[in-house]
Amino acid sequence: MNENLLNIKDEDFMNTVDLHFHTTHSDGKNTPDEMLNAYKGKGFKKLSITDHNRMSAYKDLNVPEGIELIKGIEFDCWDGYVFMHILGYNIDTENEKLKKLCAKNKLAATNDIIRFINHRSAKKVIKAIKEAGGTAILAHPACCWSLNIKKTIQKLISYGLDGIETNYYYRRHRAYTKFYSAEEIKKIGDELGILQTGGSDSHSVEAIIKKN
Repeated sequence: MNENLLNIKDEDFMNTVDLHFHTTHSDGKNTPDEMLNAYKGKGFKKLSITDHNRMSAYKDLNVPEGIELIKGIEFDCWDGYVFMHILGYNIDTENEKLKKLCAKNKLAATNDIIRFINHRSAKKVIKAIKEAGGTAILAHPACCWSLNIKKTIQKLISYGLDGIETNYYYRRHRAYTKFYSAEEIKKIGDELGILQTGGSDSHSVEAIIKKN
């Protein structure tokens, strides 16, 4: 597992660490440089751009001094009847297998319907992330359409999943489409002894929230 994801304290997430936000390369409103500079202005130190199904934000990127940038992506995918988002961190953005799973154009990274009807399987996504040297994390698990989220997570672990997102603000539509509470998800993470990460899912500089 990638060392730069270990030993991050819960209080660091949305205070100095945000490992989940979007840019104009998917459905965000601001460019990668604008987002990174805005985060730096708020005192963040460790960040990951996780655009939907795309890694193009990392090309020609100017990383501000003092920012540790972890290369990331967020894939829309399915496991059986369960639609989910899988985050990949510390990925090799030139990995061919990973690139084959990416959106062919920006519309496939921004249009909700196209993203929803994709044919990516969680198993293939997790395998590709791991083969690209990355760490695989289930994003905002409370919103997964699963009748038994613990069993779903255990199944994903059998595919190679490394952890789940537990330090997360359920905002916008996700505040109303939760199937489980954040506390329930945190408890499951503790019980399974897996990595727990966090991020805001911000889509604009105005949406960046600092915990304290």
